[in-house]
Amino acid sequence: MSKKTSLSRGNNAVQGTNDSSIVSKCSMAGRGYFQDPYLQHFVAKTRRRAPLINRGYYVRAKAVDHMLRCFITHTGANSQVISLGAGFDSAYFRLKAEGLLQDTLWFEVDFLETMKRKAALINNSQVLLDVLQLGQSQMGSEGQGHKQTENMEANIVLDCSDFKMVGVDLRDTGHLERCLKMTGVDLTLPTLLLSECVMTYIEPKSSSAIIQWAANTFTNAVFVTYEQILPNDPFGMVIGIHTYPDADSQEKRYRELGWSSVHSMNMNHFYTNILDLEERRRVDTLEPFDEYEEWHLKCCHYLVLCAYRGSCSALSQDMMGKKVVAQPHASSDSLPFDTFSPSFSVKRYGHVSLTSAKHLIMFGGFGEEAGQHRRLDGIYLFDLEQQGVPIRINISGSHTIGKRMYHTATLLSDQRIFVYGGRSSPAQPCQSAFILKILHFVNGDKVQDPSKHQHGSLSSVVNKMESESRGQEIRVEGESSAICYTENGSDSCSGTDCGIMTATDNESKGYRGRSGNLQECNDGICSLTEPNMSKSKERCNQSICDNVDSSINTCDVIAESSVEEVHFKGTIMPCPRWRHSATFVVIGVKDYIAVFGGRSSTEPFVLGDCFLLSISAMTWTKVEASGPSPSPRHSHSSSEWSHPTGTGSPKLVLACGLGEDMTPYGDVHILDLDMMAWEELETQGTLQPRYSHTSHVLDNRLVLVGGVGLQENPGITVVNLTSGLVQEFTIPVCSPQGSPVLLYNHTSHVLQDGNMVVLGGGGNCFSFGTHLNDEPLAFTLP
Repeated sequence: MSKKTSLSRGNNAVQGTNDSSIVSKCSMAGRGYFQDPYLQHFVAKTRRRAPLINRGYYVRAKAVDHMLRCFITHTGANSQVISLGAGFDSAYFRLKAEGLLQDTLWFEVDFLETMKRKAALINNSQVLLDVLQLGQSQMGSEGQGHKQTENMEANIVLDCSDFKMVGVDLRDTGHLERCLKMTGVDLTLPTLLLSECVMTYIEPKSSSAIIQWAANTFTNAVFVTYEQILPNDPFGMVIGIHTYPDADSQEKRYRELGWSSVHSMNMNHFYTNILDLEERRRVDTLEPFDEYEEWHLKCCHYLVLCAYRGSCSALSQDMMGKKVVAQPHASSDSLPFDTFSPSFSVKRYGHVSLTSAKHLIMFGGFGEEAGQHRRLDGIYLFDLEQQGVPIRINISGSHTIGKRMYHTATLLSDQRIFVYGGRSSPAQPCQSAFILKILHFVNGDKVQDPSKHQHGSLSSVVNKMESESRGQEIRVEGESSAICYTENGSDSCSGTDCGIMTATDNESKGYRGRSGNLQECNDGICSLTEPNMSKSKERCNQSICDNVDSSINTCDVIAESSVEEVHFKGTIMPCPRWRHSATFVVIGVKDYIAVFGGRSSTEPFVLGDCFLLSISAMTWTKVEASGPSPSPRHSHSSSEWSHPTGTGSPKLVLACGLGEDMTPYGDVHILDLDMMAWEELETQGTLQPRYSHTSHVLDNRLVLVGGVGLQENPGITVVNLTSGLVQEFTIPVCSPQGSPVLLYNHTSHVLQDGNMVVLGGGGNCFSFGTHLNDEPLAFTLP
């Protein structure tokens, strides 16, 4: 392949990003995020993007627009804007129509083919021509500029009184400067040079040459760039790589290339500190949205940078606002992790999970199933001792839990699981609550579990399956089912290889099994008819599986499951919610579930109420507690804190979360359940704000796991609940298998050996795809 051909393909790929970007900008404007009626004239066919994409392009458009308005307003007459890599941007038409460009010259530079395409679109739109105040007779058939000059005529695509379009490769700065001078650029006027997601697509040597050329060429200028950063954390590894990975290295680069002063801010800072609260609340009402983690991570990984020279240095305060000094965090130690179970894949987030001494159960959320991403309804049981593949329990009957996300599941004292809240979509919170029963059997006989009356137990008396046995599906008809497995522990179970029911004529006759070796199931009795099936794996959908010859096959009923809808009593009822917390607590001698906060589909959208559900009576009580109660929030965590000796009041520990203004909290509130009084813990050291984390109380230590913040993402944090001392621990960015670990939207559990297991997590990485953590991870707690 020739160098020229390779370069041309690279240029075409870069120009392709323009076409995708303008469609996304048009979608964002069409939904009311940003007022720009001119974008639609540069799009052949509009498409509606996802809410996360709309918000991402909104904050980008607002940031660039803010910089342009500040510059134009404060430089006054005789200034100029040069948009480098302008693409199909419509900023000139929007600002000109508002009357803001009376004394401002506007220059756009991009590849010649891109500029010709844009000029043709302008030529075909009377709306755009009216803004230009330029008749079609002044433009050529290709939209080429009316003014012709020496050898530059092919590169000057449009030359109006205050709007110029130049088709040239930015990397050829000599040619670029000559073309700009031909169109009337003044090297001494206050000049804003705009680079919007351009430098990322140019090799570092060439992009540095452009930055240095601009510093050496314009006496009074500000260089505004919008770019990606932080390529080395898990989210950044998904969205791309940049040679200058963070704000400090970006600012240093511009200073070393000739700019007098440089300031930058990421989009989280811009959104929360430059945009006012009224505007942010307006955006929240435009369309249902529930991808806060991805939104904040996206904003954390993009910055707007302003580099100044000459008289434009005075614009820094207006353009960037007050610089916020980040609060120092507690010193960090490294906390490595390992794979919990190599055969256990958990590609999901927004799910729930519970553990006991022997088992783990997990269900719900959004994840990967059958090669597709979707909301999930499967229930999985995992043997912590055998470390095999989780067993799926399919529940059918009059009630199902359904496909829900961001719900809670609380283990009750009689081996029942209380499922509450959640949503199907951000506009559809789940209205119903359920009790999920997980019981255990051996050979069709119920066996009482001696630990079943202890809170936190999901222990069973299932016969131990061979460690090489792979994940088998339990098909539940009504309330129970049976599963038969053999001693050879084959790797898979599908089709006629092991006797799974298939859609054949045999099915209508009540037969199950492989062709030629049928297994007849009548009245709940399974009898093998062929002795040569002794090494096969058989399965039947019956409540009892009784072998005629036990030496031929082992057939144990290992699980019974049912779903019962809960009908609450009384007149007090919490509104439907998701992203809330639900914690099992004991007050006196009675068992309750404490529910706090969450998200709602109606105002108030962020909740700050607290309720107690009596498990015995199924009635709600709204908590009216004294003291400084937590602010409304969602995606927080809560844990029960009981004194190890059993003395003292039981307490509810509520940590962090996301507030009404979309700002994470870094606080810990403690509710004394006997006194019904809130207290805010005074921490010794800064607790990094976060949400979408998990937490556990171990003795007098609160362990916070992961989450999302506005700056760097948290790792593991330990807070002493008596002294308030904060300890931070960093974690690796990749799993032992080398894949990025996005530690949010996950679940976590502390096992009996004191180690912690983290299940699932991840999310949609803006427009770069969905990333789901695969294998469970194990930590050794400090």
